[in-house]
Amino acid sequence: MKKNTKAGFIMVHCSGSIGLVEGAAFPQGTGVFYPVQSFSSKLKVDWSEVPICLEASHPKALQLLKKIAKLLSRKVTAMNSRQRLMVHLAAVFANNFSNAQYAIAESILRKAISL
Repeated sequence: MKKNTKAGFIMVHCSGSIGLVEGAAFPQGTGVFYPVQSFSSKLKVDWSEVPICLEASHPKALQLLKKIAKLLSRKVTAMNSRQRLMVHLAAVFANNFSNAQYAIAESILRKAISL
């Protein structure tokens, strides 16, 4: 009989848009550790200000994720997959909307210069 080597582990992903993965292969539970932050090698991140959204399939898994998250940030929130998806959508919209505005502004300026 093959021993379950995953028995003491929690399977965690870091996506804002993927739901909580359920799986009997992970009896300790599964979870999500989603930092709401765009990362860049050019930007220094102040982790204490980064919101971290958590979700877990078991209370003990959530407790462990909270413990880890609070080592990084003071903005830690447990939520379900739907709530996290809405946070992700809002973050993507806020980040990309400003980029779209820059492109529109450039277009306006190019037209103004060519008049």
